Amino acid sequence: MKKVIQILSDAGIGGGQVLLLDILQNWKNEAIEQVLITDIKGHYLSDFQQTSHRVYSIDFSASVFSILYHLCNILRKEQPDYVHNHFLRATFLGSIAARIASKAIVYNQLHSIISDSDAPSWKKNLYNTCLKILARKQCHFISVSKYSVRQMMKLSIPAEQLHTIYNGVKTTDFPFSPKDYLVGEPLKLLFVGRLATEKGVKYLIQAMQKLQAEAIQLSIVGEGDLRETLETQVAQNQLENSVFLGFQKDVRSLIAEHHVIVLPSLWEAFGIVIVEGMAMGKTIIGTKVGGIPELLIDEKGGYLCPSADEDALCKAILKIQKQPERLAEFGAFNRARFLKLFTLDRTINELETLYEK
Repeated sequence: MKKVIQILSDAGIGGGQVLLLDILQNWKNEAIEQVLITDIKGHYLSDFQQTSHRVYSIDFSASVFSILYHLCNILRKEQPDYVHNHFLRATFLGSIAARIASKAIVYNQLHSIISDSDAPSWKKNLYNTCLKILARKQCHFISVSKYSVRQMMKLSIPAEQLHTIYNGVKTTDFPFSPKDYLVGEPLKLLFVGRLATEKGVKYLIQAMQKLQAEAIQLSIVGEGDLRETLETQVAQNQLENSVFLGFQKDVRSLIAEHHVIVLPSLWEAFGIVIVEGMAMGKTIIGTKVGGIPELLIDEKGGYLCPSADEDALCKAILKIQKQPERLAEFGAFNRARFLKLFTLDRTINELETLYEK
């Protein structure tokens, strides 16, 4: 039997946390034992603790030396074949601990890519330097899109240390749920994600300002630092067509109730809500950034727009409103594409293949 230790330095709200939780809850390969090291706090901590796998909790907000001490003790005790790190803190500290206390092969899962972010140059340079050092220490990297792999290759990281595994969702959790739309009724749009700069929500709201005369409604699901700013933007423009619903742990019923999923990101390594929408047969509007074009095929599953462009978003929304018959066409295409590329079973199978090499 082989043993994998997953190290998750943030058990809070996010797509990476949900993905790992889904993987652990649906892991069936008894030849590969899963063990989890996670933070002592976080929205999903209790969910991780309720899986059938052994769980250790340590304080990832403590000092670097304290974290390394606890990680090394656990790794010496468990002696895993693989250490699979998630998120920045785990990537660096988990990799160091693995090299000190075990002979494990190290995989670092990059749920996002810093090169496209608005982080200061010094931070990007430091991050990239650390990745290069880890690569020289024979660490491997799992990226959620081919785009992310290409960004990593710019750092001269060898291709054999880079692996693309798309995020997936459980087929039965996101059933095909097309929603009929009749001209004259409201076209219902849904955004799901963190209310942060990179999600580009302000441009979607600006598009909704231009669509006030149309029968179009926007539901905004999520929390984040920009919520108050975005709510002010909606209030100042008296937008009755846009509503904030806050964080929702389960978005399936909301996806089912809407016609279109919109993700207007400025940068995005993947975009799990797109996959969830595809699974349920929804039309998608996304931006031409990061890994999104690997998910959404323009004119076949919806529309790809330039980022930070409210006019392009507005045009795409109106296209759908004026051609409602395409909703069914786009939805069926997206469901078929989801079943081919983005199921949780496929994600787990590719991880098993990686671990068994």
